[in-house]
Amino acid sequence: MQSTTPPMPSNLQGHIEMCPSRLRNLAQNSRELIAQFGQSCYEIVQTGVSWSHAESNCERHGGHLIHIASQQEQDYIYNILVKYHSSTVWIGLHDRNNEESFEWTSGNTVTYTNWKPGRKDYRYHNSEDCVFITPSHGQWDDIECGGDNALSELFQGVRHAYICQYATVPPPTTVDPLNNDGNTNMCPYRLRQQTMRDKGILGQYDHSCYEIIPKTRVAWQHAEEICHSRGGNLAYIRNTQEQAFLQGFLNRYSGDHAVWIGLTDHNSEGRFHWTSGAPVQFTNWVPGHLSNYASSSEEDCVTFIPYKNGQWDDIPCGSTHHSFFGGTSSSGETHPLLCQYPISSGPSLIG
Repeated sequence: MQSTTPPMPSNLQGHIEMCPSRLRNLAQNSRELIAQFGQSCYEIVQTGVSWSHAESNCERHGGHLIHIASQQEQDYIYNILVKYHSSTVWIGLHDRNNEESFEWTSGNTVTYTNWKPGRKDYRYHNSEDCVFITPSHGQWDDIECGGDNALSELFQGVRHAYICQYATVPPPTTVDPLNNDGNTNMCPYRLRQQTMRDKGILGQYDHSCYEIIPKTRVAWQHAEEICHSRGGNLAYIRNTQEQAFLQGFLNRYSGDHAVWIGLTDHNSEGRFHWTSGAPVQFTNWVPGHLSNYASSSEEDCVTFIPYKNGQWDDIPCGSTHHSFFGGTSSSGETHPLLCQYPISSGPSLIG
């Protein structure tokens, strides 16, 4: 098995796993632009329509045209438009009810604006009621709305792409971790896609996702390289609750096979550390684990053993071989790998 991950599409911004299921499904199409920032998810629809048509489409799916509440959110959206969308887009700001008294279609209070200087064209200003963003500079301008029905939309000819905004999915309710794999929708979209390609199994507990690939057998270093290449590490277990979750998870999917975890003392004999850098606050050793497999100087890498009630044992690490042509292979002691990935809710810009 190669230790590198195939390149992922760059049309996804932030943590799409936090978005409603419709957006997560759309995200599988490389032509769609889906993003997440804070407590909101965004869909950039590239078909040009009138402002009313755009708002109606957003409402039909449970959202509104985007409302921008801060400079940080403005910068985030602007950066996406600059990278991936070169045309103007409608946003949810308008003054259709009262001239120059702007409001968001979402009902949110107007706390931030980013107007283009000199936007008020007094020849047409009274009919310019709907607001768009221009990617060339990110500033806002108001123009005619383009009609409220199909006929007026056709004849007025003011059409733009648009951004719909939706609330992120609320976190799951508490479940029994011993008999449940958790909410894997919280795991990053790219990880879920990779797990499908690996024919692996994904689990979620607390602020982490775990991937087990039962039919893959590799040496310990090869296993860590695979996990690290995808943004994680071999599993690092911090307390009895996490241990119990993983015991149940591995009993279901790798009950007859020990799996590699990220604990090792290969740097200094007897001084174990996690490859993730997390402090060692919990252990679950088999009795007499020192030198029970080979000499202690050869037992530098740790396995989690489901069929021994989840106890851990340090054993030889096996050998990892890197080919001149880029491949990686293993020999000697080999086991399935258990990768762990942090779940983050902060914004990130990918691509």
